[in-house]
Amino acid sequence: PSQSPSPSPSPSSPILPPPPPPPTKALLTPSERHHLLRGTSCNAPFVPLSRHFDTQSHLLSLFDALYFHSGTDGDDDDDDDDDGTATSRNERPSNGYSIAYAVGLRYVEMALFRLPCHGYYRSDGVREERRESLGQAARVARLLRDGMEGDS
Repeated sequence: PSQSPSPSPSPSSPILPPPPPPPTKALLTPSERHHLLRGTSCNAPFVPLSRHFDTQSHLLSLFDALYFHSGTDGDDDDDDDDDGTATSRNERPSNGYSIAYAVGLRYVEMALFRLPCHGYYRSDGVREERRESLGQAARVARLLRDGMEGDS
């Protein structure tokens, strides 16, 4: 006996797409995560404080590179942009500013919210690192504020 072919769906029968995946933490910005998790325990004590300061140092270097040097043509021989106009190294370029803003915000959040959660943060052994971290966070916050005011 031959088998009859399986019935194919008629053009009028709806085929529903699969449901979208649930949102993940990766879709949230650091600021959104901070506000959502405010009041919950901080995981900063599980990582050595020296690693937090190393991470901060890398974030600060990246922020400075993006904020002050992105958008240049890559040669360090002159201060001309691709269009030939001179720019100062202290001017904020337009290219890469959104990435610099995100990195700067991450640095400030780490200095003000994450590191103070660590049990050794207030110890005398890291007084200089703590002072440097807070001073740089203030500098970065001023640059971010000035950049936002300059965009309006």
